[in-house]
Formats: sequence, C-alpha cells, structure tokens
Amino acid sequence: MNESDFKIEPHPLVRAGGQHVTTTSSSIQVTHIPTQLTVICSHERSQVKNKNFALQMIEYGLTLLKNEKN
Repeated sequence: MNESDFKIEPHPLVRAGGQHVTTTSSSIQVTHIPTQLTVICSHERSQVKNKNFALQMIEYGLTLLKNEKN
C-alpha cells in the first residue's frame, strides 16, 4: 500500500460523552483514493490507534474487493 493513495483526516465525534469526548478529536477517517473505500474509526481514545485500525480495515476491504474480481 502506497501512503499517497490515502487521505487521512480527523473526523468529528458525534456521540454522547463527557467533557473529554467533546474536546478531543481522536476519531479518524481514512479514504483509499483510487477506490473511494472509506473507514471511520473512533474505537480508541488514541488517534494513532484509530488510524492504525482504520488502515487495517482498508487493507482488509481492498483484499475483499480483489477477491471479488477474481
């Protein structure tokens, strides 16, 4: 996977929570530009962990798309 194929940006949280949830932006949106496959991840409080998980999910999705074509 080539890093230039991805658009990675923070994603605003839209959920109930305490003050910490509304003041931090740990949610991440990752888009694979060639396929427009998009994943939004907000499972962890760490933006880095959410980014890594989202990239794993994109990789999984690309594998599924490749297998469907074959």
